[in-house]
Amino acid sequence: PPLAPTEAPEGRLCLVVQEAIFSPISNRVMRLTTDLQADDYEVLVYRFEAGTATELRNYLIGLYNEASSLKGAILVGNLPYIVYEMQQDWGGGVEYEDFVCDMYYMDMNGTWQDTRTSSPFGAGKYDTWTGDTNLEIWVSRMRTDNLTSIGNATNLLNYYLDKEHGYRTRSWHGTAKALVYDDDDWSNMADSDRNYIGGIYGLSSVAMVNSANGTTAADYKGNRLPLNYELVSIRSHGYPGGHGYYENNKQSFQYVFPTDYRTIRPDSLFYSLFVCSGCDYSSSDSLAGILAFNTNWSGLLSWGSTKTGGMWNEYNFYATLTNRQCFGESFKTWFNSCRNSSIAPQWWYGMVLIGDASLKPSPYMTPPAITNFTFTAVGLTNNVMLRWKNPTLCGAQTSTVLIRYGTTDYPMTTTDGMLVYQGTNGWCDHTGLTPNQPYYYAIWLSNDGQNFFEP
Repeated sequence: PPLAPTEAPEGRLCLVVQEAIFSPISNRVMRLTTDLQADDYEVLVYRFEAGTATELRNYLIGLYNEASSLKGAILVGNLPYIVYEMQQDWGGGVEYEDFVCDMYYMDMNGTWQDTRTSSPFGAGKYDTWTGDTNLEIWVSRMRTDNLTSIGNATNLLNYYLDKEHGYRTRSWHGTAKALVYDDDDWSNMADSDRNYIGGIYGLSSVAMVNSANGTTAADYKGNRLPLNYELVSIRSHGYPGGHGYYENNKQSFQYVFPTDYRTIRPDSLFYSLFVCSGCDYSSSDSLAGILAFNTNWSGLLSWGSTKTGGMWNEYNFYATLTNRQCFGESFKTWFNSCRNSSIAPQWWYGMVLIGDASLKPSPYMTPPAITNFTFTAVGLTNNVMLRWKNPTLCGAQTSTVLIRYGTTDYPMTTTDGMLVYQGTNGWCDHTGLTPNQPYYYAIWLSNDGQNFFEP
């Protein structure tokens, strides 16, 4: 049965929680609804007792067709999924593949059918998606029952929801920088990857490794993951249980396994996995699941494919993120921009989001509430004494401030006027000024020492 919704202007989200695990995670689920409401969402919690994927999809369609409509849904627990099957040719002849497919839940008015049952096709698997194939909503999954190598289902969910709450309230966050790590077969895509992601973090904060013998498993594990990039974009061969890199001019291939991520526990939060089947959440201890639900404050969201293929041509994904939309909305916009391509089925029908896709990169998260912050300016003959309260005593995560001034008006942005001070002191003397000349000061705070917001 659903719990009563609360209204808010951003749109409506539905948290679909498996009834069998609701009780031990209920407190944190309710806290998540409060966090989402603070981000201006209307939130509906639906406790899914039993049923088929078709019944769950019909429930979401019903919500979408109501006056409040539906922006997205987060599926928590071991909830039903459909399997899609197709034949495809990657250059070596026609081959068959079947895979779990969450596009089914994101499409509110298309037609899904099982029309082929002769070998290699099988009954009970969808093979046709026709009509309006636009995605109307986004859907992400939080499944942990088959991640037994890192914990039991409810403990992992509670731990994840603690991580997410910490991220939303800015008591825990990554470093606002990103890594592009594209192996040999996709090294030519690294420049565009870096440019797209640079729209979020700034090009100078996006490291890129794509040389033929530079991308190795040892370098990635030993020299890159420990640097704690907030977003990691990977293009490499792999499978649900790992991914890897060519070495020695493709004479050898070495893997990075989920066990490596469990051992290193990087402070990275978001993973773009261009890794074939790396996001197959139906597999035990899947790569995407371990990355998103890792312990020791590591991981929040992974996206990639449950089949052969992965995200590319993703300008619209990162452009939508840059416009301060969440990962789910960005995913939906990206897919809709390329869904009519003839290669869409084999490349992108397996794309999924693992974790809570209502999140945003840290530069676009709502700043924490700042209370009792003070900033004073005392004018003397030819200098102004500037003093301020330590921001960490007022709700900010660092003591870093940025101060700028103008002579005709207050600076309105972090590029207006002239720089006076940037740093972690609690005071600054602005000297060498003209007597009787007005000076207007503005101050900004930061949670990571790089990105600034108004107190």
